[in-house]
Amino acid sequence: MIRLRLAAAVPLAALAIAGCGGDDKPSKEEFATNAEKVCADLEKQSQELSQNEPENVQEIVDFTKKARTTAEDAVKRIRELELPEGADGDKAKQWQDAVTKEAEGQLIPALDKLEQAAEANDEKAIVEAAQEIQQIEATESDKLAKDIGAEGCAD
Repeated sequence: MIRLRLAAAVPLAALAIAGCGGDDKPSKEEFATNAEKVCADLEKQSQELSQNEPENVQEIVDFTKKARTTAEDAVKRIRELELPEGADGDKAKQWQDAVTKEAEGQLIPALDKLEQAAEANDEKAIVEAAQEIQQIEATESDKLAKDIGAEGCAD
């Protein structure tokens, strides 16, 4: 019986994919809407993370791990968004690249520094790493988010 259900599910899945147009690329507006969904989820997760300020070294380590996972997941989801065609797709790709560069080049390394400082119980390094995180600016990705119509992804 299970084999029969699986055999029936495969053709239905193929029909569903074919019915969706398969290779159709999203419009600029559809891409922006999808991007804004990811950004809204990230904003919600960030707010949840910041509700409870870490009060000791272990809580700082836990915070950095959760924040890193949140950032990595957001980058992955943004990278998975299907791009529109043409110039809109080029601009959307630039935005994806800027988000990745800012997360992987600034935020995640700063979180790593904060985690290492907390693990070493180095108060001065903890303060410096926290300040570095607060000073991160996502100006390139913010500008590109506006250009692609994903206003919800710009600060």
